[in-house]
Amino acid sequence: MANEINPTVATEFIPTEVLSQYIYRAAYASSALAGYVAYGSLMGQPGLTFEFPKSPLVEAAALTQGVDLANTPFNPTSSTITVGEVGLMISPTDLMMSAAIVGENYFVEQLSLALGTKLTTDIAANSSSITTSVGTTTQDLTETNFLDAKYNLRNGNAQGPFFAALHPIQVRDLQVDIATSAGAIWGASAGPDSVIAEMAMLYNVLIIETTCVPTANAGADRGGFMAPQGQACGIAWVEKTRPGLERQRDASARLTEYVAVGTYGTGCPNPAANGAIGITTDA
Repeated sequence: MANEINPTVATEFIPTEVLSQYIYRAAYASSALAGYVAYGSLMGQPGLTFEFPKSPLVEAAALTQGVDLANTPFNPTSSTITVGEVGLMISPTDLMMSAAIVGENYFVEQLSLALGTKLTTDIAANSSSITTSVGTTTQDLTETNFLDAKYNLRNGNAQGPFFAALHPIQVRDLQVDIATSAGAIWGASAGPDSVIAEMAMLYNVLIIETTCVPTANAGADRGGFMAPQGQACGIAWVEKTRPGLERQRDASARLTEYVAVGTYGTGCPNPAANGAIGITTDA
């Protein structure tokens, strides 16, 4: 085996090496995106694929008195998401645990945070499948780009409320653009400090800021997106089993293995303008 957690690699956790009894939390992202995109469940059901049906857009028309109606074609489509296992294992040695200032619960928390970050990353990666996008490669995100994304959703008959998943650099560029704006909506001046500082809600669009938003165009840009919240979102994730932890003792190696595994899948079953709009701007 390799990469066991022993006193050599974990000297930071041994009191003689710790300057204070405080351990900095690792830089994990939250899994907040999972609560805003569409969701499907395969828990307790056979199979590894989940089907998201999509109804066709049909239109009514004026009728002529006494003339029979003809059938309107109604051909729904669907997209499938396949689930798979995601997980990790860490193995603290007995010697390390006997000397450390942390216990089992600490390692369990780190495993949970890592799984949450992986789920957020996998959800955000689907922005590359979205059909319509706003922004210009290598150019900063602007207030106009943000408004264009919302317009495209409205024009595509998307169902609000909306949210935007943006990388911190995209949020920062948007803040700078509003701070220097001379737009009429701000009274021909910069935007209000409350909007610029928090940037949690803009034009009734919830902003979720996460470093899990992927790069695009060979790393030149960031690929965020704006979408309806909930089941109307074009991006989705499917859960097969909830994340679980298994603890296994390896007596001959004098260590304990902690294995955390979850089973899920992500995808973009509705990449059209009523499902999501990509926001691709400078990284």
